Amino acid sequence: MGNIIAFVIKSYAEDLIGGGETLVREFSRRLKENGYTVEILSTTLRDYRDERAVYPAGASYVHDVLVRRFPVQRSSGNLQRQPQDGDHNSLALVRSERWFRKDVHSPALYHYLKTHGRSYYLTIILDYFPGLSLYATMANSGRTAIYPQLHNEPIAYLPLVRYLLDSADGIMFNCVPERDFARYNLGIRNPRTVIVGVGVETDSVGQADRFRQKYGITEPFLLYVGRLDHAKNVPTLVRHFLSYKERFSRCDLKLVLMGQGHLNLPSDPDIVVVGQGSDQDKYDAMTAALAVCQPSLLESLSIVSLEALGQGTPILVNGYNEVTRYHCVTGNCGLYFYGQDDFALALELLYTRSQLRERLGQSGREYAQQYSWDVVTQRLLDAIERFANA
Repeated sequence: MGNIIAFVIKSYAEDLIGGGETLVREFSRRLKENGYTVEILSTTLRDYRDERAVYPAGASYVHDVLVRRFPVQRSSGNLQRQPQDGDHNSLALVRSERWFRKDVHSPALYHYLKTHGRSYYLTIILDYFPGLSLYATMANSGRTAIYPQLHNEPIAYLPLVRYLLDSADGIMFNCVPERDFARYNLGIRNPRTVIVGVGVETDSVGQADRFRQKYGITEPFLLYVGRLDHAKNVPTLVRHFLSYKERFSRCDLKLVLMGQGHLNLPSDPDIVVVGQGSDQDKYDAMTAALAVCQPSLLESLSIVSLEALGQGTPILVNGYNEVTRYHCVTGNCGLYFYGQDDFALALELLYTRSQLRERLGQSGREYAQQYSWDVVTQRLLDAIERFANA
């Protein structure tokens, strides 16, 4: 057995910028720098929501990393390895879940893991949706770790998810709240867990003046960075902000939205959409912003929040998301809201209390260091050695 690490992910390509794809890309680069060989096992799909094959099946290289793509189908047969007695009646659970049948499946990938899994030092499976991830885990003849990136959403409570996570040789979590959610909300009993996280570029420096000049924004502003869609709770952010502006009509504060999406946003001079910018544009915007808002309810880490903290900018987050609220409380680096009134109060404090902003920003810069790539990479290396040699 060599020192080859395999990542299993539904879709992977050079230009895909989703959370899972970005994580695999960054982890692969840093593992190679530390002497590991990396392979990525994926499917011919570009988007799991679209059944059309975009990429040819077979092996190719992306950023000097070998990517093996396998054909897909929407429904699969029996598990490659039949569950044993005492395995929580897993086969019955598989057959009982309609959603499971709708997920992406790749019998060719399962067969490959069954016949070649032992050639990998460790196989790391991205995602906890109990379709491809479960079959790949059951089929793998080698050791398997799950990097679930759990959200508090209905699918996480399926018995199949609990079975998947308890079956793995190890689980890598992003942060303490995600681990606690798995333990106390989902009842995960697997003792082989570690917190790894995702790294952020804490050394990147933004320039506020450059952003203001490029986009012609002179007023103070609250910043949102990310997809402009309902899943990220952007409509709630817009409603709360416009309500705040009605209450404080003399305030010159703007809401700047950096990202792309298909939302029908209200036409209002206080809402500025700048589109998708470069990484440097993002860091410049964060440095210029009064605060960066993360309204999403479904975040297992929130890289955007950590990037903002790395720039010394406080965050304003949805209090119903335990992860982002945890950042605020543990790092003393931001404020959180539960509703419209909370949002208005928090934003007014950030707008009027410069010393508060400075204290939160400085604390945030220090807090973000635990998510620097050097620190996260070492946690990843330690986790791999632990799970591969358990």
